[in-house]
Amino acid sequence: MKTTDGGTSWFTQISGISTPLRAIFFVDPLTGYSVGDAGIILKTTNGGITSIKETGGTVTSYRLYQNYPNPFNNSTKIKFSTPAYGTVKIILYDILGRELSTVADYSLQPGNYETWFNGADFSSGVYLYEITLNSGIGVLFRDRKKMIIIK
Repeated sequence: MKTTDGGTSWFTQISGISTPLRAIFFVDPLTGYSVGDAGIILKTTNGGITSIKETGGTVTSYRLYQNYPNPFNNSTKIKFSTPAYGTVKIILYDILGRELSTVADYSLQPGNYETWFNGADFSSGVYLYEITLNSGIGVLFRDRKKMIIIK
């Protein structure tokens, strides 16, 4: 789940964790903790934005891959590569270019990464997702791709 208002409202996401979570506590609108079965303890400092998983391998160029599956019903995987340290932000837009949601916002080392996007709260249609990699002195890479949600 994701919240940006300290738990007043929640958005469903896919975490990749199959262990049930049992309790959630937020110390401010974006920093919170969750505990679950089998000793699972999770912390968020961004309201619970879906996590990014490093997939390994050597990276020599920036790349945003087409989400898979596409079209999709509820969830899809987004993969990308960065050969340099920087802030990675993935934003979802409607077809008119209006910003709808932040899919990811992390500082990452060079590598290959993947994250899940859950479109359960969005209607069927064509959407755009854009990745921006920023080094702190400027944008190093920007790319945009289409995704299709079908329900």
